[in-house]
Amino acid sequence: MKPIICKIIVTLITLAALVSTHPIAYLSDEKFSWEKVSDQPVLGINGDIPNKSIILIKDNENQISAFDWQKRKYIWHVALPDASGIFRWSPDQKIIASISNGTIQIFDALTGQHFDELEKSINQTSKPFLGEIGYADLRWRPSSNELTILTDFNILTYSSDSGKLLQRVKLPGFDKLTGSPSPSYFDWSPDGKRLALAQVKTSDSEPVYPLQVVLGIWDKDGKWLNDYDERSSTESCIPASSAVYRGNETFFSFYVAWSPYNTTLAVSMPYSGYQLCTFGDDNSIEVQSIPTSQYAQEISWSPDGRWLANAGNNCLITIADANNNYSLTDTQLDSTDCVFHTFQWSKDSLSLMVGTEDGLWIGKVSNG
Repeated sequence: MKPIICKIIVTLITLAALVSTHPIAYLSDEKFSWEKVSDQPVLGINGDIPNKSIILIKDNENQISAFDWQKRKYIWHVALPDASGIFRWSPDQKIIASISNGTIQIFDALTGQHFDELEKSINQTSKPFLGEIGYADLRWRPSSNELTILTDFNILTYSSDSGKLLQRVKLPGFDKLTGSPSPSYFDWSPDGKRLALAQVKTSDSEPVYPLQVVLGIWDKDGKWLNDYDERSSTESCIPASSAVYRGNETFFSFYVAWSPYNTTLAVSMPYSGYQLCTFGDDNSIEVQSIPTSQYAQEISWSPDGRWLANAGNNCLITIADANNNYSLTDTQLDSTDCVFHTFQWSKDSLSLMVGTEDGLWIGKVSNG
């Protein structure tokens, strides 16, 4: 999980209930039992490789290793400019892409060998589109060999076979809408047809008060779907007064995550949990507010769409049960350093794997 890059000065004044809200219904945390299986910092997790459970661990400031934590076996070591940042496996599990010390790093997931020419091509051709933020996030387009990189208001799509820039989309309207220097996180829908990102509304790189969260959605060709944005506050996915703050100093950013069914988007909100926005075929939006006890640092859906997990402060993880009106379970890691780096469900949706600065934790979900 990358460090939060937005610094915003805020104090809670009011939280207007302009969307359908539900009381926090807490379940017993006995549904989740946690086991620590590794003591080294875990930067990435891949539980999708048959007969292997691979994690990326940080050896030192300039080296990471692939490690099979079940067999307790090192697979490879690789040098990086900075052994931190974002690490994403390609859909076919063969390539790992990373943002490291302001550069794109790409290496073979099986051997750790750098793809030097591919790295060179991407870093050179993307350089003209970098601003103050540089590389903000990267994602593999679902079911493809295309790597999508978010820079300062540009979405750049590359072929991982040739390193060729396939598409450059300047995010239309969103810079006007937010006034921000750059959004910081984005997510593809699982079918690869829509892209979403969220950011605080600013002017001249400073937050506009009352503080607002704004959301942008684009189709796969980079067309801004402004029908979702140009609505009254009671119809919008992110109502205008959904977060109003002033005063105390804090840090936060906004995470977005599409559900496995492509229709529902979860968006984290400052200090108030997250919003669930379900988009209909007729461009309608159904909004549900899920208030949690803390700000969501990361959001992750289970593959079956039942569970929605978010990591927060003080080693607390909150799990929402979509089969039970998103009733919540708070569950605590017995950890000394809960800097969350990565967050992934197993393919059977029965285990949540959490990589922190002090190791790998696996939460088992009981049948319920």
